[in-house]
Parts: sequence; structure tokens; C-alpha cells
Amino acid sequence: MLVLFFGGLLAHAGEFKQLHAAGAESSSFLKSSWNKYNENYHPNYVLDDNPKTAWVEGAEGNGETEKIVVPISSVDKVAHVLVKIRNGYQKSKGLLRANSAPKDVTIRLLTRAGVEVSQSKASLEKQMGWQEVKVAVPSLDKRVGLVELTIDSVHAGSKYKDTCISDMEVWIDSQSEYKPMVETHKKDKLLAWVSNRVADAKYFANKPKEYPFVATQFSEKWKDISKEAVEKRLAPFEARMKEAQQKKVYYSRENKNKVRTMPDYLHMLPKDLWRLSDLALFETKKKHAIFKETKEIDNEEGWSPPSKDIVTNFFRLTNADGSISHLYYEAENWTCERTCYGYTKNVLARYEGDRLVQLFEYRVDDGGEPESGAKLSDLYTFHYKNDKVERVELFQRHSRETWIPQSEWQNPDAEEVIWKSDFGHVEFIPSAG
Repeated sequence: MLVLFFGGLLAHAGEFKQLHAAGAESSSFLKSSWNKYNENYHPNYVLDDNPKTAWVEGAEGNGETEKIVVPISSVDKVAHVLVKIRNGYQKSKGLLRANSAPKDVTIRLLTRAGVEVSQSKASLEKQMGWQEVKVAVPSLDKRVGLVELTIDSVHAGSKYKDTCISDMEVWIDSQSEYKPMVETHKKDKLLAWVSNRVADAKYFANKPKEYPFVATQFSEKWKDISKEAVEKRLAPFEARMKEAQQKKVYYSRENKNKVRTMPDYLHMLPKDLWRLSDLALFETKKKHAIFKETKEIDNEEGWSPPSKDIVTNFFRLTNADGSISHLYYEAENWTCERTCYGYTKNVLARYEGDRLVQLFEYRVDDGGEPESGAKLSDLYTFHYKNDKVERVELFQRHSRETWIPQSEWQNPDAEEVIWKSDFGHVEFIPSAG
């Protein structure tokens, strides 16, 4: 059952506690020429408790079917989730009227692996202030790790079709131990992102001439592709990666011209591989370029979780003339909050002359709970114009862990797990900026 409320937090038989997130994801967000460097329409801005910023969807039309996902601490023993929403663009009453706002929405509660736990529909008003949607969780055994809001219909704007949400908060009624230091740490990370975004804007406004992209903003376009077509593209890189892993000599990865900030939608790409001439590549006996292991810190200055961040130096492959054809490295990253989660990653970069032209990544994720594992193979191809990247293609095979119910186990002494694979082709092209 869902109830829609207005105003402050309700008195309830259970006690609601707020869960924070260090970032959010959305199906799209608006980019505009006048706002091309600050981009305060990014989905992360629904988390900053500032009505002067907003997530603004970037699809054509009014934004029906667009969605935003907030990853929270994975919590069990949850009776209810309360989602608080500042609906529309609440920077001013005038902007609230001028822009569209969600009217009918669907809120889904999911595990970290994307398995639905509960969902409910609600109607929102287009007005200043907070509105609240309460979603029941049918079983205390289920873990909730993601909150997803989908726009089903909108209140039309008087001037713009763009649909906006200024802020979202997630509160839970749970019997699980509440860890305020974990939530404060996530909030601090989000606020640090907001601060860095301002610095990024200044960098983009005066970006160096060697910046490797034609634009500071890219958008994505999904295309149909068969499993066979993706496998055909991945196979030679998987073979070269195995070849690179047999090398014994490391080369240093110091870079004198590391890219400070990547364009949106390409933030996942490394910052230090774009030109061979920027890399020192001295032979070294050191395996690791980065090796950071931190213990839990809890003092008067704040709390931070135990974590691990490891990046190796390079192995290299060469052409017949001795020039470098590929660089290979490995990375590992782990964080322990309520659960421990992280990934290991193998990366192979291919060069033509001085330029990075393709990048293959094989990554194994562990979300710290059942059905949160993933094996991700991503092949990026970079298309250049006047020595700058103007288009990026991504071919991917993503395999995710699925547990077979015990009643269907063929071997009663083992936990039966299967991996289900999806195949994709994405094109990233410049947008405004």
C-alpha cells in the first residue's frame, strides 16, 4: 500500500533513518549550450539537498519513461521505504511553472543486482516543498540496495518540455543496525563531487589544447547487435590479453599530461593512456604504480571505511619494428561499509602511432551479496578527427550471476550459479559543449 504525504516526516510506529548516496544514475540528463561546463542537470544533483539544482531528463519530448536510480546502502529487515521528493525545478516559483515536473511515477525497490523487491505507483503535485511516498516491503528477508523512480506522466511546463526533479531523499524503517558514520561518509563524497564539478567547469572553460576529445559532453545511442558480432570483436583482444599477461618486465606509468576530467558518459575511461608520448615507460622492478590499503578511520575528523586501491605498472607488446602496439595493466578496488564490495580489472590498450585507438577491459564485480556478481567485457574503439576523439563505439558482453533455486539443484552439495549474458553496442557522440 502506498500513501502520499506532504510536509514534514511522518510520525510512524517504526523509526525512519536517512540513507545517503555518493551518486545517482539516470537514463538521460539535459545538456545545453549555455550551461555546457557546469551541467547542473546531472542526476547527482538530486542528492545535494539544494533546490537550486536539479536532475533534468534529456530525452526528446516530455520525458515519459525516463528514470533515475539512487544506490543506497544494501539493507535487510526493511519494513518501509520513504522517498522524499522536491518535485520540479524549485530554484524559483517561476522556473517551477516554466518547466515540466513528474505527475505519475513508479517507484521500484531493488537489490543491488537489480532484482525487484517491491514497487508502487504514486501521483505527485507540481508545487514547492517536499512530498513523500511510502513504499511497503513485503518481506523482511529481502535486501534493498537501489531505489528507482520512473516518470510515467508529467505536469507540462508553461515554457519548456524538460522534466525536472530538484531533490530526492531515501529514508528506511528497518530493524537492521543504522550506521550514521557510513551515511555521513557517503554524503561527504557527494558534496565533494559537487565541489569538484565547479572545478571541472573552470577546467573545461579553459581546457588545454592537447585535450583529447572534440567536446566536453557526449551522449549515448544504443544500437542492435548480435551475440556473434560482439564475440567476433572481443576474441582477438582476449587472445592478446593472454599474451600480455605472460610478460615479465614492468614499465612505469608516470604521465606528464594526464587528463584532469573526462567528458560525461565517458567518465569510466582512464585519464592517463591517451598518448604514448605522454608516458615515461621506464623499465621498473616495481609491480605497482598505486598500492593503497587503508584501515577504518573513526576519529573527531570523521569516519572513512577500510578500502583497497591497487593499479599495476604496464606490460607492453610491440610491433615488428619495436614500436609499442599494446599496454596492459591490472587494477583492484574494494570498499567495506555495511558489506565489502569492489572489482578486479584487466585492461589492454591498443595504439596506432602515438594515439590510443582501442581499449579492452575485463572486469569482475562483487557486490558483497547474492546475485551481485558480474563479469564485464567492454571494447572501446576511438574515432579521431584532427587528432581528437569525435566518436566512441563500445561493444560489450555483460554476464551476471543468477542463483538457481535449491529445488532445481542438480548437485545437492553445491550452490548452483549460472551466468546470464547480455550483448550491446553503444555509440557515444558529441552533444553541446
